[in-house]
Amino acid sequence: MRLQGKVALVTAAGRGIGRGIVLALAREGADIVLNSFSEESATAVAAEVQALGRRVLAVSGDISAPENVTALVDRSIETMGGIDILVNNVGGGAKTKVEPTHGSLADVVSSWDGTYQLSLRAPVLMSEALAPHFRARKAGRVINIGSNAGRYTGSERGLSVISTPEYAAMKTAISSYTQTLARRLGPFGVTVNCICPGVVITDAWHGNFRRVTEKFEEYRSMTPDEFFAGIAKSKFPELVLPVPLGELPTVEDVAQTVVFLSLPESKHMTAQIIAVDSGQVMAR
Repeated sequence: MRLQGKVALVTAAGRGIGRGIVLALAREGADIVLNSFSEESATAVAAEVQALGRRVLAVSGDISAPENVTALVDRSIETMGGIDILVNNVGGGAKTKVEPTHGSLADVVSSWDGTYQLSLRAPVLMSEALAPHFRARKAGRVINIGSNAGRYTGSERGLSVISTPEYAAMKTAISSYTQTLARRLGPFGVTVNCICPGVVITDAWHGNFRRVTEKFEEYRSMTPDEFFAGIAKSKFPELVLPVPLGELPTVEDVAQTVVFLSLPESKHMTAQIIAVDSGQVMAR
């Protein structure tokens, strides 16, 4: 248990990559604070952490609201005695292309603002709320979960369904914020890094599959397994970049990268943007 005695706060931890990160950290001995929009999912993951013998605090709520962030951080420090690791996994946005309707920009504003609140505002608020705590302790790890969507624009067809301009822009911004925050907190012994997953099969990517099949007739005869196998074998370059390794990364692959960035062995890694994508970034 390489993280025994450490406390990790993980956002958007109710399912998918967030849940995987929580369980990987808990298996290494870390106690956990987890946040999810859903009280039900937060409670369910907390029960899994308890079954591993770790202390856990589950707090549901919208962390794009400053007052909720402050309450979460204060309660976490009071209950757990401090925070050592912050994993900003929260993020997301509309997955359909939004265009102005009849000259109105209302839909565009709504989509961009919603994506900003989830994918940039929430992780920035969490990081800034915990920065004084990390500076006072002269230690800490901040790990942002970005996306390869912020590292390349993708095809027009893929961008119209799988990602959006606003999602890509916010993920680009979180990479930049990672590096500026690393510069600010480095003198206090705090590392800040960003992990950018490629295609990882989660509920979100099953949603992408549904949107692809709704929009493009040629994919409708496929099962989800066939679709993801096709991505892994680089059969759909019109949607996503080729995958040089021929196999998609898993939730556990992302989670183990978080574990490594939490360990003493990574103490000289900071301001890094790390792709966990089976080589997709290289393929561009």
